[in-house]
Amino acid sequence: MLLRWLKEAQLTILTMSSSVLIAACYGAQYVGEQFSLSLVTGRVTDQTDQEGVEGIEVCLEIPGDGGTVRTCSTTEPDGSYQIVDDEYLEQLASDRISTLAVSDVDGDTNGPYIDQEIEIPPASLPTSIDVELEPAIN
Repeated sequence: MLLRWLKEAQLTILTMSSSVLIAACYGAQYVGEQFSLSLVTGRVTDQTDQEGVEGIEVCLEIPGDGGTVRTCSTTEPDGSYQIVDDEYLEQLASDRISTLAVSDVDGDTNGPYIDQEIEIPPASLPTSIDVELEPAIN
């Protein structure tokens, strides 16, 4: 009787361990996917003092068969931005030059800045691009 109970306990422990191991593997895969959710990330700073600039629009523009595909993000208070990954956009950018368009859409709120466009070579996404903005002189 004791031997049968030990065998059942051993089987239960093995089954539970296998379940935990499988969950850990899939959990690790999911965590790995979390890190690749951005197509373009970076930080927008002021060229003069290297401080992050909030309220700047950062757009990824990719020429498509039916026109330019555009997806945008606005910078956070620390100047960081994230353009969310999209399998279609990544595929589209694999053989085309893309553009990162950086625009001061909030006007004088955080100071006026000169807009910029940065070319991204084909097959370069996902990537990280930091941008230094030059203040506009009124």
